[in-house]
Amino acid sequence: GDLELVDRRTNFVSYNINISSTNLIEQSNNSIIIGADQININTLSQTVVEGKGAKNNITSSLALSGAGISSTLLSNTGDDGGGKFTLNPILDLNLPAFSREGNYQATITIDQI
Repeated sequence: GDLELVDRRTNFVSYNINISSTNLIEQSNNSIIIGADQININTLSQTVVEGKGAKNNITSSLALSGAGISSTLLSNTGDDGGGKFTLNPILDLNLPAFSREGNYQATITIDQI
């Protein structure tokens, strides 16, 4: 889904939007795990709704390094802040050959630093 960011500050300060995930755990047998490092984020596009946004500082693709390890989704320098914009990340999951059928759950966290 879309990630909408709104920056209403008048004095722009640099910030990062970071993303991390827990491992994917099979719900009926929590010993079956697919590592968070199997999640890739690709083809990030941006729609500037109003204002300047962070158009030039978006990571085009990244692979998460592991459970709970943050990766930078976008960096916004002080001069690029302000406005309202929407990111459209696509999350891909690489299923290892040993993966079992099941109902897996993970928590993806997006933080502003």
